Amino acid sequence: MTTARACAARQIGRDHYERLHRTSVKYQQNNWLLDDVARLVAAGGESILEVGCGNGLFLEQASQHWTHIVGVDWVRPEGLDRVLAEHPAIGFVEQDITRLDVEQQFDLLVSADVLEHLHPSALPAVLRRLHACGRRGYHKIACYDDGHSHLSVLRPRQWLRLFEDAAPNGAYRILGCERRDGRRTKPVAVITNLTFQNVP
Repeated sequence: MTTARACAARQIGRDHYERLHRTSVKYQQNNWLLDDVARLVAAGGESILEVGCGNGLFLEQASQHWTHIVGVDWVRPEGLDRVLAEHPAIGFVEQDITRLDVEQQFDLLVSADVLEHLHPSALPAVLRRLHACGRRGYHKIACYDDGHSHLSVLRPRQWLRLFEDAAPNGAYRILGCERRDGRRTKPVAVITNLTFQNVP
């Protein structure tokens, strides 16, 4: 079993993710927020910021439901270029999210399979920044070691405590835990402070 200390000791930079977007079919075709579009639409709001937008597939779906859509990532893969070319109203910021700096506050801020890729020491400041950019948040977080990119492997309640510490009045909660690929060894926590109505 890989320890949390060993995960945090990995050295991962921008080149690592550029290579994954070029070579990994999963990075090119997956977006773990796609199954949550209806739930997020039910939460309301006109603007949405996706942190760690990757291939842009969620942004593409979001363009049917929100009027102001922005994605942030520190790489710009070819798949995202296609989405941005076909949907010029979608904004994109190429930026390291540990230095996230957007000028406006969004109605919704979402992420999936992003936060576990950050070093544990960066998490408190990042979560404060995210909450400031969008006080209504929805985050899917893989709580297992993927063997190469997950630097913060924490249990769902440990993640929740980080959110509570970063935004004491944020009213974050664990909405649920999923099992990726149906495997008990791959838990994924959904942490949010959204309320939902009329979810299909």
